[in-house]
Amino acid sequence: MQLRCKTRTIYRNGQQARARPTPHCPGWLLYALLPLLLLAAGSLRPAFADSSADSIYTGLLQRFVQDGLVNYAGLCQDRALADYCDNLAATRPEDLGSDAAAIAFWINVYNAFTLRLICDHYPLETINDLHWLKSLYISILIGKTIWDSYTFRIDGRDYTLNEVEHGILRARYRDNRIHGALVCASISCPPLRREAYRAGRLDEQLDDNMRVWCNDSSKNRYDPAANTLYLSKIFDWYAADFETAEHSLLDALQPYLPPDALSAMQPRQTDISICFLEYDWSLNEQ
Repeated sequence: MQLRCKTRTIYRNGQQARARPTPHCPGWLLYALLPLLLLAAGSLRPAFADSSADSIYTGLLQRFVQDGLVNYAGLCQDRALADYCDNLAATRPEDLGSDAAAIAFWINVYNAFTLRLICDHYPLETINDLHWLKSLYISILIGKTIWDSYTFRIDGRDYTLNEVEHGILRARYRDNRIHGALVCASISCPPLRREAYRAGRLDEQLDDNMRVWCNDSSKNRYDPAANTLYLSKIFDWYAADFETAEHSLLDALQPYLPPDALSAMQPRQTDISICFLEYDWSLNEQ
């Protein structure tokens, strides 16, 4: 049945006049617009973090992140971070549609809510100040790190940062490049990327982040005189994510290491020593 819009009575100069009927409104058009009307009224939530929100987040990162370090004084005054986290919270993860979309979403969740966590407590010198008794090691032993205790809601359910990293990203998707994208607000973390992760560019973004991270001599470097590869402690903690029965940690990292280091290592690979650097938990602040 075709629906007809009602005519309405209007008044001109104090006299009543009959308005012309408005054109017929096709029923299918009303039904097509109904979800949008309900969404505007707050009755529906978006199925996924929309591209406009990701663009706002990218703009935020480009304003306050430089060379992987964060201008927290400015970031924490910008309402856009809270707005973006609200958009993530309204997302239904089961409707993301692909592994790439899910990985991008959960990386953005981890990094954005970490930034929000820091802003909730800023100023501070290290994220370790937020652990139980301000002790990383005691908190790890009793399971009360800030990554276990800080919770945020996604689609009406509480999550922790540890659940996002270990229970979702590492457990479900098993892509070791994730370690180059997650940033726990510390100097020794990989550099915080200056844009949101997106499904359509995820491989490119993850490869680029691994390359930038592995080419940062303060975090990973090769010493030819000692024939020693100095690597981030992350590669020690999560060696199982990079090593297989057929491939070593060095094999996994070769696509991302600096070309000059690879050339110097090539004739001496069987004798290379690997040393893991001490982790600097200082806040990754500009």
